[in-house]
Parts: sequence; C-alpha cells; structure tokens
Amino acid sequence: MFRPSVLLATALALSACDATEDLTPDAGPQSGEVTGELRDSDGDGLSDNVEGQLGTDPASTDSDADGLEDGAEAGLGTDPLAADSDGDGYPDGVEASAGSNPNDAEDGVYAGGWPYNPNKDAMAQGDFDGRANEGEIVPRYKFIDQFGDEVDLYDFAQQGKPMIIDLSGAWCYWCKQAAKLIEGRNSDLDGYGFEPLHEIISSGQVYWITILDADANGNAATPETVADWYDAFTFEPVPVLADENADSTDWFKPRGYPTMMFVDENMVVQVFDRNDYTLAFTAAIDYAEGL
Repeated sequence: MFRPSVLLATALALSACDATEDLTPDAGPQSGEVTGELRDSDGDGLSDNVEGQLGTDPASTDSDADGLEDGAEAGLGTDPLAADSDGDGYPDGVEASAGSNPNDAEDGVYAGGWPYNPNKDAMAQGDFDGRANEGEIVPRYKFIDQFGDEVDLYDFAQQGKPMIIDLSGAWCYWCKQAAKLIEGRNSDLDGYGFEPLHEIISSGQVYWITILDADANGNAATPETVADWYDAFTFEPVPVLADENADSTDWFKPRGYPTMMFVDENMVVQVFDRNDYTLAFTAAIDYAEGL
C-alpha cells in the first residue's frame, strides 16, 4: 500500500503536464474556485481531484488536524493524513511554527519533548521587575535545560493544564527530598499525603518545572548543574532549568528553599506561600482529584 505522501508526490508529478492547474500551495485556487475543470472546494491549494487520490478531505483545509493545511503539506512533503509525519511527538504544524523539521524525527522542538506554545507571543507577559504573589503573572524566562536546549517557560502555557514551578538550589536538602518524592523514591517528605504527586506528574495531569539558581556549592547554576541534577534525580517528565544569573530568584524573593508555586495554564500564580512550599503540592493534588 502506498503511503499518502507517496501518492501525493505521484499526483503532483502527473499533474505537472496539466497547464490547467498549479498545485503549489501559494498558487492554489481560492475556496470554491474552478480552474478549468478542476475545483478546490476548501481552498487549501489542492484540487478536489488530487485530494480524492490522496484520501484527504476536499471539504477540510487540514485533513489530519495538525495545524498545517493540506496544500502546505504538499510543499513540505509531509503526510497530510498523519498529524505527526516523523513520529517525534510534535504535530507537523507545531514543528513548522517552531522551525524544526516535521520530516526528521531527530529534529524535534525540544530534546526533552517539552510542549510548544505557538501563541505565546500574544499572551499577557509577566513583569520581570515585579514580585511573586498570587494573582501575578510569571515572567517569560528562558533558561538552559538538562539537554542543553534553551527553554521558553511560556511553551508550557496554554496546554490545558496547570504547573508547579519549583525554585531550588542544588545544595538544598529539602529540594532533593522533593525531587525524590516526585520521582517515586523514598523521601523524608513521605507520610504527609504527597505521594500522589508522582503519578500526577508522570501522567501529565500537572507539569512540574524545576529551576536551579545555584550549584551544590552555592555558586551560580550552570548547564552542568542541571545535567548533574538530572543524573541524580532522573525523572523524564520534569525539565530542569539553569538560572545562571538568578533572574527568577529576584522575582520569587524566596525566604527559604525550595520555594514553589502552583500556576495556571495562563502563567497566573494561583497558590504561593513563601513560608510553606507544600501548599503547592496540595493544590496540585486537589486539582488532579477534581478531574
């Protein structure tokens, strides 16, 4: 059986001699327009005849609902019937927006598989010069993760789920206990009712984002700091970010470590107490129980 992408290439090749139709995405007829005897009902740049050969929907501009129109997929050589042509976990439309290659599984958006938010530029942005409090918007920080990628914190926004943002230091004993807790290892935080966090984070109900602002000696965090932390507390769902200049520390203004907050999908702080980081745990557990 031919894959749709192969059929698409064949259809385009056969159509190359037909002067009545130009199948390039930019030159496609508008919705309902007839060029010669060929109609493009949905205006996606592919004629109804070609869509019939491909198995795509001539009444839908985006047959696989991946955020990339069928005609654009023709130009990129992606599969218009597969939302993720290369199987790397990122839909074709997301990869096209992010600038990665939707035909190359080795070229995803983030090596860690973190989400990508194509609408982040349009979001309300937090004030870097402000101070963390409930109701405030978290600033749009960009830090290096454990895999060496620069991660935009706002890529975790608008994904339909909240998050715990954890400000820790690699020197901090209780920060390590929290990392063990969510990893599912024995922790000195066991026995307080926080054990569900492991499954909540594992299943993707709530994101957990760890920001390290210092290394094990209390010096500024580096990319090596977060790589070492990940080696010690390997939990795949959690990005570990190096705040090399302690920028987020100035905003969090912690009284102790760890300092944690429960944040909604629009980056608005919902639960934050500088004196009790476990309130963020309780908020995440209550949220998951309410699903």
